[in-house]
Amino acid sequence: MRARHTAEHIAATLGVVPTPDPDLREQALGSLEGRLTSELSAEPTPDATHVSEVRWGGGESLEDVHRRLAAPIERARLTAYEHVVWVTHGDTMRVALARLDGRTHREVDWAPIGNGAVVSVTVARG
Repeated sequence: MRARHTAEHIAATLGVVPTPDPDLREQALGSLEGRLTSELSAEPTPDATHVSEVRWGGGESLEDVHRRLAAPIERARLTAYEHVVWVTHGDTMRVALARLDGRTHREVDWAPIGNGAVVSVTVARG
């Protein structure tokens, strides 16, 4: 909801209509959704599995998110517009940046992206 409201304000300022894209949603965390970190307990990563490939709480793994972001990245490459604005969540943006840089779901840079931060990238056109 926060991302949608932010997108609506940006779109109004730019004089365009926002287009919601469910592929830009935050990572689904299954039974962990809405829980405080103080309510959670550490779980071991299953043997022979990278932590980014576990679907914690039955939600999405980072691998799932990385795969899901292929579609909006391709749409951005193919759009007729010179500039595309994505309004999304920090973790989703970090995974998208990894994908845009040719990095895998195992190579996501977890440097903080603050609320309201602007991240600019140049994407090769399709």
